[in-house]
Amino acid sequence: MTTILKFDSNQSTNIKFVWTSHELVNYLERDQKQQQQQQQQDHQQHQQQDQQQIQNNFYRINIHERDNRFAPFNTEFSHNFFKEEQIMGYDPLRLNIFFTAGSLYSFIDTNYTIKSRNITNVEKQITGFMSKTDPPFRSINQLQDVCSSSSSSSSSSSSSSSSSSSSSSSSSSSRVHLENKEKDFVPVGVKLKEYTIVDREIGEEMVYEIYFGRISDPAVLRYHERLQIFCLWFIDASSFIHSNDTNWDVFFIFEKRMIDGQPRYGIAGYCTLYNFYHHPSQTRPRISQFLVLPPYQRMGHGKHLFNSIYNYYLTNDSVYGPCYDLTVEDPGEQFSLLRNTVDLGNIMRSELFKDIQPNNSLSLSANTLLFENIRKKLLISPSQSKICLEIYLLSKLMHMPSNSPVYKNYRISIKKKLYKQYIGNEVDESIKDDPAKLKEAEESKKKILLELYRTTEQEYCQTIQSLGL
Repeated sequence: MTTILKFDSNQSTNIKFVWTSHELVNYLERDQKQQQQQQQQDHQQHQQQDQQQIQNNFYRINIHERDNRFAPFNTEFSHNFFKEEQIMGYDPLRLNIFFTAGSLYSFIDTNYTIKSRNITNVEKQITGFMSKTDPPFRSINQLQDVCSSSSSSSSSSSSSSSSSSSSSSSSSSSRVHLENKEKDFVPVGVKLKEYTIVDREIGEEMVYEIYFGRISDPAVLRYHERLQIFCLWFIDASSFIHSNDTNWDVFFIFEKRMIDGQPRYGIAGYCTLYNFYHHPSQTRPRISQFLVLPPYQRMGHGKHLFNSIYNYYLTNDSVYGPCYDLTVEDPGEQFSLLRNTVDLGNIMRSELFKDIQPNNSLSLSANTLLFENIRKKLLISPSQSKICLEIYLLSKLMHMPSNSPVYKNYRISIKKKLYKQYIGNEVDESIKDDPAKLKEAEESKKKILLELYRTTEQEYCQTIQSLGL
């Protein structure tokens, strides 16, 4: 009797980028032989295993060679796929999703064999969000069938005479089909920039390229359809964009490697922006999704991508004309840190804060000309320029005594902004005639405001540290 267990769907979903067909086909051939042996062993050991042992068995990953630079990685969010981010069933559970590194053709490897209302059909849940134009392969037989049909359309007579050797040639056909997909793949869009980063783990200098494309380009649209599933896995509360709207722009980061003397590309990150109209004849691009994939995070790619976006819109017209400024849709904490670091760094390099004194006012009205100048030269919005000014002033004030009048005025100004933004002056109607409860509510607001200020200052200090101010 099979025991139904509950698994964390994020820890259970293993994603792997493969750069050559050998990585995938070799695993599939090896795993096909191992599955029956593993199932027999699992059945024999089932009665002796407790739930923790089963989970440990599930976490076993044998899909990569030890010399591969990138190991499989798990998802961060899966509520779009699995209710309460839980998978029911599977003893032991196997859910591996392969993507060819550049072209992003996919293969789902799972041991979904038990049919029951109580067990999650992971294939169905995942494939529902994947490309309909280029759907994932679900078995090695399906992959080999596709490869055989694509390579034998013009040689049907010869294929009938070689049916006896089809089993030995199927793996070769699969390998050639996948290898050609990756070997022939070139990034979609227009190349904007090339840069290098020294990989900390292997100590080698790696090459990366950034490309720009519009969703109105059929090649960009089709590629984005294969890519967009990653935003659901790694951006909280994310959803697919309406790609039938041609106002979308997409920026891509690709790693460039030399394999067998030829360049190969692998996706490292991307950003989607929507172009809004700004009267009378300008465009306001708004960042919707910004993602550096897990194997490439904390390496500096976010700064390169963000600056490439700024540079593109500074020098190119968009849908409705020149860019007015660049905005962001609901930025998260980590993205806000990146944005503040990039924006303040650009302002300082442009020397637009060179005349700022520690006692400078923080109000928008007092800095109208300054913020307008920043917008025109750097495309940074006035509200974001104000945040950068707050961070810059803190870098000058944080070394002063806390009771310094200038530092005190700064804290009061920030607290007023936070109070207006997050708390407000509304009074609960149910306690407005109760002095004791009103006093209690005011004390609660003071505590909340103090915590908000501490959090804000800590976040500002991270930017100050990142820029070495």
